[in-house]
Amino acid sequence: MPDTATAPVETTLRPFGDTLAGCDCHAHMIGDDPAFPLSPQRAEDPAPGPLDFWLDQYRAHLATLGLTRGVIVHSMLYGLDNAITAEAVRRLGRDNFRAVGLVDGDVSEQQLDDMAEAGFRGVRLNYVHGGVLDWAGTVALAPRLNARGMHVQILLHSDQHMAELAPGLTRLGCDAVIDHMGWPDMAAGPGETGFEQLLSLLGDGRIWLKLSGLYRFTDAPHDAADAFVERALTANPDRCIWGSDWPFIMLGGVRRPQVGDLAKALLRAIPDQNLRQAVLGDNPTRLFGF
Repeated sequence: MPDTATAPVETTLRPFGDTLAGCDCHAHMIGDDPAFPLSPQRAEDPAPGPLDFWLDQYRAHLATLGLTRGVIVHSMLYGLDNAITAEAVRRLGRDNFRAVGLVDGDVSEQQLDDMAEAGFRGVRLNYVHGGVLDWAGTVALAPRLNARGMHVQILLHSDQHMAELAPGLTRLGCDAVIDHMGWPDMAAGPGETGFEQLLSLLGDGRIWLKLSGLYRFTDAPHDAADAFVERALTANPDRCIWGSDWPFIMLGGVRRPQVGDLAKALLRAIPDQNLRQAVLGDNPTRLFGF
């Protein structure tokens, strides 16, 4: 079976040092186990290997980084059937692992109760790859999520979508987490209007931001994103978290990253240990209820 989980973090073992209760806030769980059927509408097939194999790879990934907690974001390769993600969290242990799922606007109260009990702390709205939940459904769903300590995680292009969504985000009835840094326009720079709107919401404590997915819009060593990361941390360091996006599925033609490069990018942008502790440990603890 292929090991596509992670390349070694070069010569730096546990690059995040003495971070306490550090969390990788964005990873996916895959497997070709027949117990977890794939969506007929999937964009691709996952790499082979049963769930146990991928769980072992994920544990190794976290150990290499020196992190002890994780958030599994359900992959749209499995559609609305969140079973593989729920089972991954169950086997990993609900003390240190959480999940973000996929639902549509018709999700029942019982389904949401069951998800919350299984460790789900959010659902995802995807403007980049499409999906089953739209903005109107998200607004209607938000109070139901909030009542269960859950949030909405949104994948978008800040330069394309923030102007439309910013007013609604200020009055959304639950927490909102923008992942992959709002997938900004690198060429336009961090002063681009949509990214500035994102930073304004972040600064006001209206949203959370995942410093993740750099490899999807910058090449290694990902230093082109440093200014964006630094602006986000200046806006509100207490609302920023980090995720690797392991094991790097649905690449869309971009190069599979080296996990070490992603770690180095974060270390370069956040040289201060106390700030790294906030981003990797303290902030995820508050958001995901560890």
